[in-house]
Amino acid sequence: MNIFKQIKFLILVLILALLPGCSWSMDKTATKYYDFPKPTGKYAVGTRLLELTDPSRNDLETSKPRELVVQVWYPSEQPSIQSMTPYAYESLAEFKKDEEAETIEKLDSIRTHGIFDASPVAGKYPVVIFGHGFGMSRGSYSFFCENIASHGYVVVMVMHTFVTELTKFADGREFGLTRKRNFAVFDECFKDIEFMLDKVISGALGPLTAVCDFTNIGIIGHSLGGVMASHVCRGDARVKAGISLDGPLFGINGTKPFNKPFLFVLRSNFYEYFNRFSKDENEYSLDAAFEEPKTFVGSNERFCKANGQGAMQIVVRGAEHNTFSDLPILVGMFKEMFGQELNLSNLETGNVSADALSTIQGCIITFFNKNLKNQPDAYPSLVKHDEGAEDFTFYIH
Repeated sequence: MNIFKQIKFLILVLILALLPGCSWSMDKTATKYYDFPKPTGKYAVGTRLLELTDPSRNDLETSKPRELVVQVWYPSEQPSIQSMTPYAYESLAEFKKDEEAETIEKLDSIRTHGIFDASPVAGKYPVVIFGHGFGMSRGSYSFFCENIASHGYVVVMVMHTFVTELTKFADGREFGLTRKRNFAVFDECFKDIEFMLDKVISGALGPLTAVCDFTNIGIIGHSLGGVMASHVCRGDARVKAGISLDGPLFGINGTKPFNKPFLFVLRSNFYEYFNRFSKDENEYSLDAAFEEPKTFVGSNERFCKANGQGAMQIVVRGAEHNTFSDLPILVGMFKEMFGQELNLSNLETGNVSADALSTIQGCIITFFNKNLKNQPDAYPSLVKHDEGAEDFTFYIH
């Protein structure tokens, strides 16, 4: 791969935010696959796509009612023959436009564990909404969603049309990223989630509706999705608990407590990272989220103290913003794939051990098990409370 293609490749990988980590053989006689890490729960995972149309809102880009793609993951019967699902088209399409056949072949060999249209396991499972980050595409959090589902949850993610790098509908129409980061986007994404949840509860999942426990609903999101997690917890009585993966408290009433269990999982320099947006006139101003200027620093801590019930933050030392996506595993895979040392620091994956990444996943499951299944909350052993830290603040080293 020449230097020009390598630079283009790295930029597109950041947009794509793919996943896995596995080996590649130079044997050309058979297809070799890159498999996502196996989910850690006891269930196999099924997945389905559906499309929803909200007649109450029109998009500026189309002047037609807002259309949305939704993906759902759920506990499924173990397939009689173990099969894997190709990686999401949306996360690969842009990169494939100009690439060489050999690279395209390797990308086509990426597989996830969610089996499309697999039969669900009978039972009742809490529902977890997953909110994606700004500009991400379907597939960017595949392991997160598959892993949660494997522990006995139905996970639903609505892709915010025009807020993703690419959204593809079943009839072949494709739409790119046209929206800017601003408070109007926050409001629109909130409405998308609320509309999706209304439709899911009223039966949009078809036969899967029977396995959903709508009395126990949680939400988790990364970055913009983390912002949505706090807003949905505050504004929707149906949602009992939430997790923000490196997402700040933005927007109107953004720091107002809502007295529900809430978990922040953050990078060490969280405040410094997000303060950069306030310097760009084309981006949202952090100070606009609060009643007084320059109150962003310490906002999570003040929220935890005021919120009380179940509020907690876990700081992951060495993490960066995209540590909280599937990208860290992808970085390891590409280093092995291309057989050379690549400078991937611009991908913001941080310097976090495999044990720490596994611990992040364990924290997610522990939190939802406690608050949606009423199970004990024994967090993984790497989650430590340092002397002198706030009672609600823990660290992963």
